Amino acid sequence: MKKQTAQSNEVNVPCQIGKSPLQVTDQEAVDTHEVRVRRVLDYQADSLGKEDALEANLGSINSGLMQVALWLDETIEQAMEGGPRTVERLQGLLPAIDTHLRVTRQVDRFAQTELRVAECRKPKANNDTNITH
Repeated sequence: MKKQTAQSNEVNVPCQIGKSPLQVTDQEAVDTHEVRVRRVLDYQADSLGKEDALEANLGSINSGLMQVALWLDETIEQAMEGGPRTVERLQGLLPAIDTHLRVTRQVDRFAQTELRVAECRKPKANNDTNITH
């Protein structure tokens, strides 16, 4: 994936509503991207290391979707920074934003499934003490 170089060394990133934006250098943005990608790849490697084939594949597929989500996130951000902020420009980005949202929802669904599978595989506490005769 090619990274576009920004004309300035700083990018405005809003930190919270009502507060001034943080100043983030281009290098910090690249470092953040690399950390995010590395964490997705860590998740993929951990998933593929699982003994259960279903869990391994589910995690691997989910990490692929996470990579797509990261790419969409960065593409949308670059498009937003690339020109004037107008309603017309936003409308042009809506298909990408919608796709990003759908991918993110699917990532969440797979993650919830993965958590449920892990919970089911945990040894259950013995509830014999709650049984009355």
